[in-house]
Amino acid sequence: MMNKQHNVHTYPKSCKGFTLLEVVAVLIILGIIAAVAVSRYQDTGADDLAAANTLKAHLRYAQLRAMGDIVAWGIEIEANKYTLVRDNGSVPNLPGENSAENNDLDATLSPQDTIMFSAARGRPYLEGSDPENFSNPYDISVGNTQTITITPETGFIQ
Repeated sequence: MMNKQHNVHTYPKSCKGFTLLEVVAVLIILGIIAAVAVSRYQDTGADDLAAANTLKAHLRYAQLRAMGDIVAWGIEIEANKYTLVRDNGSVPNLPGENSAENNDLDATLSPQDTIMFSAARGRPYLEGSDPENFSNPYDISVGNTQTITITPETGFIQ
């Protein structure tokens, strides 16, 4: 009678499971998927950038209208909206808007002032102040990531 010897390193065919290599591969794939998902939901400041670019375009529009008119034009800035204003009161719609007001911002604006541009020259000043005393660059914060600067002498908007 032959004695059957069992090798300790052999497993029965009914033993099922994952190898360490398979488990590590799945964890790596899950890590990559999680990293991509998290990066898509982080605030990249895209809303602030879009709001700042729109406000810059509207500031430049008010400045150009003032340079071609006999009265000053400007933008009245509030926390969550801004409005095109004119010294004589009548105001057309903002370009690309249905009114003289833009309140579709995803960002808050500060400080709350009215920036006017002098007629014919387009030089910036704050409403109610002397246009000749506007000597420091004026900064407008858009949300948490963007800043618009208006240069006093030239009116350059950046």
